[in-house]
Amino acid sequence: MLARCLRWNPTVRFLRESLERAGCPVGDEFFAARRCDEQAGGGFMPGEGVVVCANHVASQDEVNVVVAHELVHALDHCRAANLAWPDLQHHACSEIRAANLSGACHMHREFATRGSDFAFRNGHPQCVRRKAQLSVAMNPFCTQPTPATADGSSSNSNASGDSSSSSSSSSSSSSTACMARARGAVDAVWDVCYRDTTPFDRIP
Repeated sequence: MLARCLRWNPTVRFLRESLERAGCPVGDEFFAARRCDEQAGGGFMPGEGVVVCANHVASQDEVNVVVAHELVHALDHCRAANLAWPDLQHHACSEIRAANLSGACHMHREFATRGSDFAFRNGHPQCVRRKAQLSVAMNPFCTQPTPATADGSSSNSNASGDSSSSSSSSSSSSSTACMARARGAVDAVWDVCYRDTTPFDRIP
């Protein structure tokens, strides 16, 4: 399914062309499908590439959306020299753009997954906001904010922490606080980043 996506999906092909024009061409070796422990459809790792979590995607459509989503992150990483992924607002901006431009929030997908909970009025921005908040809440620096260096790395060598020492109550409290911080980060950059449809003329 990944090979088919790379060859035929128009959004993915356009994003790859955009990366090449921006000076960051990516070949087929930039993409990999593998089993993932994380509960995610895929991921972008600067300096490595895009991973599709084969054990968490079940259809060609899901693969297409995941790859497009991660390529938006790759493009943001390419075009923004000072992008620091540990910075929640930087991360939030890219997540807003990825959810907005990848097709993840197209009406037919939202209706298929949310059914009667789908809001026909303003459903698209609500979906983008929800997905961005959930993604930012997964940022390891959400619960342990650490000043980031210019290259996006952490200045704290022990930033990963030790979850084994946390009680269930403190873990729940941290999760709640993290969602609040993720929501705040998304809100802070929403107006600018939701309107930024680069490299598309409009939301595809």
